[in-house]
Amino acid sequence: MKPAAVRYIAYGQACFVAGLLLCAMLRPEGLSANGGLSYYGVYRETIMPYLLMLLGPAYFLIKTAELFTRPELKTVRYALTAMGLLIIGVIATPDSLNNFFDGLHRAFGIPLFVLQLLFSGWLVVRMRYDPRAILLWGVELAGGIWSFIWLAPLHGWSLESQAVFQLAFGSLLLYAFAQPRGDGWHI
Repeated sequence: MKPAAVRYIAYGQACFVAGLLLCAMLRPEGLSANGGLSYYGVYRETIMPYLLMLLGPAYFLIKTAELFTRPELKTVRYALTAMGLLIIGVIATPDSLNNFFDGLHRAFGIPLFVLQLLFSGWLVVRMRYDPRAILLWGVELAGGIWSFIWLAPLHGWSLESQAVFQLAFGSLLLYAFAQPRGDGWHI
């Protein structure tokens, strides 16, 4: 199970990075528009890389969740599934349509970030405060705080802060799922 979980998370991270790089190359102005990752979801030339960037990780989070069938791992299964579904919700509610959709978009995005951060913290505890896990969680937390700061201004670093957050989250999942079973970490 663990090799498949690591592989799925790695595929999701690869989709995220590839989609983000393609979007940034096609519309570099998104890097300073302070529209976050969602900036790229409304342009014809970036919609496919945008979908790759978000649907890829959503799909692979749900696929990873399916691997956790033991009853004592239902927290992992439910959390990963919820994250995948929240990402799909973010995609399905373009924030640029109107205020209603912007509110829905945030109603999916904010719980996604919170759940990812809480789940990552739970992983750190389960890993007995492994220093590398703590470092990755710290980077993720910093990215989350940075994202919150750039939520309202017209120009800023929203996209970059969200990317840091998501990359740290994915890296922590990769690290946690790749750990050997003999160290007390039972995933």
